[in-house]
Parts: sequence; C-alpha cells; structure tokens
Amino acid sequence: ILLGLASRLISAGAGLSGGGDLTADRTLSLNLSSANAWVGAQTVADNNLSIASGAVAWSVATKQKTWLVLTESPTMLAPTGMVANGEYALTLIQDSIGGREPAWNSVFKGMANLDLDKAPNRRTRLSFESDGTNMYLTGCLPVGE
Repeated sequence: ILLGLASRLISAGAGLSGGGDLTADRTLSLNLSSANAWVGAQTVADNNLSIASGAVAWSVATKQKTWLVLTESPTMLAPTGMVANGEYALTLIQDSIGGREPAWNSVFKGMANLDLDKAPNRRTRLSFESDGTNMYLTGCLPVGE
C-alpha cells in the first residue's frame, strides 16, 4: 500500500517552493508577495427598487443587493442581467398597512411556500442564486423593522 505513495509528487511553481515525492516529510513554502491583498469586507451598494404600474423591474446587473417598500402587491418581473452563479439579495419591506405580497415571475423558483412577514413595517430578506436564466430562492429571513 505504501508503495503507491512513492509515485506521488508535489511540484513547485507559481509562488510555491519545496515539494518532491511523498516518500519522506516535505516542507512547502508559499510566496505571497505577488498575491492580491484582501483589505476588507467586499460590499455591494444597497439600492432600492420601485413599483411602476403595478410591476417591479429588477436589474441585478446594477442592483445585486436591493430593497423594495411594498405599498401594494406588485408583480416581480423577470430580473435582467442575471449571470450563472450570481448571488442576489432582496429585502421586502411592508408599508404601514402591511399584508402585501408580490406575484412572482416564473423565473423565480421556490416561491410557492414563501412565508413573508406581512405585519406593518416588517422586513423579510430573500437570498437568491441564479443559473443565468432562473433565480433560485436560497434563503428567507424575517429581519423585523
């Protein structure tokens, strides 16, 4: 069984030094001098959507993270600008009346059993992942007022 390990190698390159076959202990070093530095949390601007003629148009290319105040029960149109493996967030905010719930375009998947907090002034955070064509609900979190 151990003979199979002798044929395995770790190769150096692209900032990695050390290596060799795995018949003995090896030391590996990684040079990060040319790596991109991560200097803080990555954020996306929080932009609001609006209802026009009873419908909501969402361009996820410019509004990956957004919010919408529900002053009526609008129709959520198919988002534009979806990309495969894109992650998007939508916070729905009930107005002072509450009880509002959008109708969802068929590209939104997993919405049939959605349980929005419909009390006045309450918020529900929805998370989606896209395959470039559809938006799959990955999370629904009531976040209060």
